[in-house]
Amino acid sequence: MGAISRPLGQISLIGLLFLTSIPAFAQTEEVFEQKLSNVLQQEEEEQHQALLIGLARAIAQKQPAVGIALLPRISRAADINLFISTLMRVWGRQNPEEALAACQKVTEGERRTTAYSAALEGWAAQKPEEAGQWAVKNLYGTYRRAAMARIGRVWAQRAPQEAAEWALAQSHEVDRIFILTDALEAWAEVHPIKAAEWVMTRPPGSRRDLALSKVLFAWAEKDAKAAVEWGLAQQEQNWLLPRIVAKWGRQDPAAATAWLEKQSNEMLARDARHAMASEWATFNPVAAFQWAQNHMKGEARFAAISSVMEAWASDYPQDALASARKLTLQADRLGALEVVFDAWARVDLEAFRAWAENQSPSLDRDIAIEYVANIVVVTEPTDAMNLVLTMQNKARLQECLSRYLEDWKQHEAAAAERWLKQHPTAAQYLRK
Repeated sequence: MGAISRPLGQISLIGLLFLTSIPAFAQTEEVFEQKLSNVLQQEEEEQHQALLIGLARAIAQKQPAVGIALLPRISRAADINLFISTLMRVWGRQNPEEALAACQKVTEGERRTTAYSAALEGWAAQKPEEAGQWAVKNLYGTYRRAAMARIGRVWAQRAPQEAAEWALAQSHEVDRIFILTDALEAWAEVHPIKAAEWVMTRPPGSRRDLALSKVLFAWAEKDAKAAVEWGLAQQEQNWLLPRIVAKWGRQDPAAATAWLEKQSNEMLARDARHAMASEWATFNPVAAFQWAQNHMKGEARFAAISSVMEAWASDYPQDALASARKLTLQADRLGALEVVFDAWARVDLEAFRAWAENQSPSLDRDIAIEYVANIVVVTEPTDAMNLVLTMQNKARLQECLSRYLEDWKQHEAAAAERWLKQHPTAAQYLRK
């Protein structure tokens, strides 16, 4: 008795399990409600979740309808989802029709999506085809897509080829995609070669391409080198390889780079390096930037650097800018600056504009001002035109003025003419 008198946060996991283990004859809604209250007061997160799952299972086995009635007693979204998914999965395995009817009592939206998916997952663990037929007949929209994907994954754990063939047999393209994705990913996690070989038996076309991409991407998460080498042996499937190599590069860039150095297919190596640099940039843009400079040449090098800069500048524009300015080749430098300025302007126009206007007269400043003006002109053409007049490069200034003015005249001819009369310097540039 002493243990029960302590504050709930100090009660051991075994003690709390004892609190939720009342004999079957005493299982009433009031008793389950008290159990739920005890569990929800548990502060240690791991125990909190374990006990909530245990309680939901116990309710599902004895009085599942009580679980639906208790949902309003749970306030935290994460707890609600965990409780619903556990309750409905067990209930769906025991009595799927009753469980699916009860889903109508769950709040519309994400929670009902969770309920339907879990109930159908429970049913699919025993009779996946029946669960799938019910979902096709009775559900629509997100409810159906989420449920079908869950059924496909559960089915694939038992009979992956059956699940994949069932997915392809669906009459709606959306259903096919959702089921096939989960079924093939589950298959590839266990038997990737069998999954890939099955896909290659399908008729050529967009469906086979989609299926193969799902298998190879899932395979690459487990063993990227094996996925790449299998793909390389399928001559007509080389279009997928750059992206698979890029996933390998995320896991082990040194090994992926060494493999690329040995490839005789120059187009494959070039495209793979580009994809790899883009993927790598999301993890370590500094290293990806240096790698692209050291391992690529010509237009491919420029394209890879641009991809890295775009990803980098979307998060840390000033760091990307500092590296772009260090490029020694003028074409690389200007191209990288334009990518950085475009990304920065889209992410934080106010900060980018403040930086641009504060720069000393230079080509860099003119390019930055143009990127600011390109956005501002849509809503504030007068502001954009005034910005352009601060440029130092006369040819760039003239081109921007002409372009913006013509567009302005299409929408507000009188305002455009009025501004031009008030700025004779601009008029002179336009007459040249």
